[in-house]
Amino acid sequence: MAFFDNIGKKISDLGQGAMTKTRDLADSARTSAAISDEERKINSYYSQLGRLYYAKCAGSADGEFLNIVNMIKDSNRRIEELRAENRARKGLVKCPQCGAENAVDSLFCCACGNRMEFHAATPSGGAENVSGEKAAGQDIVSDEKQPDSESAADETATGAPAETNEIPEQRVCSSCGAPIGEGAVFCGSCGTRQ
Repeated sequence: MAFFDNIGKKISDLGQGAMTKTRDLADSARTSAAISDEERKINSYYSQLGRLYYAKCAGSADGEFLNIVNMIKDSNRRIEELRAENRARKGLVKCPQCGAENAVDSLFCCACGNRMEFHAATPSGGAENVSGEKAAGQDIVSDEKQPDSESAADETATGAPAETNEIPEQRVCSSCGAPIGEGAVFCGSCGTRQ
């Protein structure tokens, strides 16, 4: 009978040991997760500290800080160049007043109603200003819009514009009747608040 008592005690000890190891692993995992959480917070604080320093001291930075400030400025310039390329590809220009994107032929900003400086598309994707002068580094072209290649191909093949089953409802200006974009607050053609 002592033999069975010893086996029972050993099984009980093994069970206790397994429970202890499981508890230790769970505690270790919780501790590791808490450490990772604190490290994420520290990285966020470093980021906030860097942004605060940049906002307050970028103009007076020197030494190692100056190099990093210049790298940030270069990256910001490159980002703006890429955004401008993307806007040009989409036929959009940025409002100088509020920064909202508008169709290249808009006379007024659809977000703030400000009179737009640029409105005519150019071959290089830029825009010319209202007076007809070309924007820096841009070529001047006429205000005529070219049909997109897909609709032009449809018209050529059938002799009439292609028909679609879905007809999206187009908003129009209450003052001049020009089409206006979804979410536009002002008409791009006449500047009337919608």
